Amino acid sequence: MTTVTLTRTSVKRRALTVLLWTLQLASAALFLFSGTLKLSGAPMMVQMFGAVGLGQWFRYFTGGLEVISAVLLCVPSLALFGALAAWLRSRD
Repeated sequence: MTTVTLTRTSVKRRALTVLLWTLQLASAALFLFSGTLKLSGAPMMVQMFGAVGLGQWFRYFTGGLEVISAVLLCVPSLALFGALAAWLRSRD
């Protein structure tokens, strides 16, 4: 009975780990895509940041922060910092 319970627990833990990594990688991909658009100077992003009125430096800053967040989310020991940076970015 203990072996069956232990196995079910380990399967649930493994499933949770896979789910969390899938969410992290999906988030990292979205941040990388969005940050790359901002850093590459896509006309839509240049126009949007021009309308905001903070200048194009803010587009570079935001894009850089998104790319750095994406990389940090993919490194297990730095994922917490990536999540914090992404959270800070989302508050803009």
